[in-house]
Amino acid sequence: MSFLKRLVPLKADMAINLQSLTVENGQPFKGTASLSSKDNFKVEGVRLEIRVTEAWQEPDWERDSSGNTRQVMKKKEDLLFSRDVPISQQFDIGSGDRKEFPFEVTIPMRSPSRYGGVVSYSLKAVANVKGRPDVTKAVSPMVVPATVAQAAYMPSAPVTQVIQKEVIKVPCEYCGTLVELTSGVNKCPSCSAPLRLR
Repeated sequence: MSFLKRLVPLKADMAINLQSLTVENGQPFKGTASLSSKDNFKVEGVRLEIRVTEAWQEPDWERDSSGNTRQVMKKKEDLLFSRDVPISQQFDIGSGDRKEFPFEVTIPMRSPSRYGGVVSYSLKAVANVKGRPDVTKAVSPMVVPATVAQAAYMPSAPVTQVIQKEVIKVPCEYCGTLVELTSGVNKCPSCSAPLRLR
């Protein structure tokens, strides 16, 4: 394959459809990633890239061409959480084909750790194509605190830190059932097919 062809985007589109763009802390995002193609190519796999970042501004000093220094505000960013979740195996896709990949993932809620910090969440579907640009689509969902109504039902016992369980569910390649990935789970509970995610 020529070097120039490696730079040419494929004639394909990725989409992410979520049941809701906003969920309460601890609740999963449920949705589907879909790949539509007007080209013939091989996909190494589809994955979800989960990222949580915090952005803020802080003062810094810079020197101009005359040697004078002045204070400027510079944008900084910190990665708070990062995880890649495979939701498909290798497959071929042809012109006019459309493939869907259901998923269910929990993104941990984070609070700003700095004055003026803003936390943002990103969920990106990536179709990995060897030797060509990946086909991607990103959305910016929100994770919000549990509602006041739910908090009112909580007992007034001393507050303890709750370790949030991360839930990742991926589709069985044979029957499509969403299977929660936990240690020791290597078969689909519906059809008993082996789970073979890369």
